[in-house]
Amino acid sequence: MPAGLRIAGAVAAISGLAAVALPWTTGTDGPTAALEQLGYALHLPIMIWYGALGRRYLGNR
Repeated sequence: MPAGLRIAGAVAAISGLAAVALPWTTGTDGPTAALEQLGYALHLPIMIWYGALGRRYLGNR
């Protein structure tokens, strides 16, 4: 795996960890709508990285 893809994977993992941690910061009230949308946005780098990885492994570069 190229170094750039590994670095992008690490950034995506950190973003995903932040997205998972967001609900823990709200307590028992649950996240607000804005915080929930932020969590979805933080999952976007993970989805893009998996798409790039899948495209690479399928050979459609």
